[in-house]
Amino acid sequence: MIERDIPADTELVCHLFTNEPWRLPEARRASRFDNIGFFADLAGGQELKGFDGCRVFTMVLPDSYSVSAVMAGYALGGRVIWEENFRP
Repeated sequence: MIERDIPADTELVCHLFTNEPWRLPEARRASRFDNIGFFADLAGGQELKGFDGCRVFTMVLPDSYSVSAVMAGYALGGRVIWEENFRP
């Protein structure tokens, strides 16, 4: 959930970490995490109905590897403005 009034070019960051890095997509193995982020204005079906003045987005987690930690946040101009790290 993020504020309703965000700039159109806001990137929603979602990095998935795993204890099975060999199962990541080949292009992501060197960085040891998967990046499934997207731009808020291109979210399409990933945006749900707003809640309490915020925008709510959803995404499908891959099932080809276990997710051991998640870093979610948003960035503007390639600079991360806010992030939260958690374990599922």
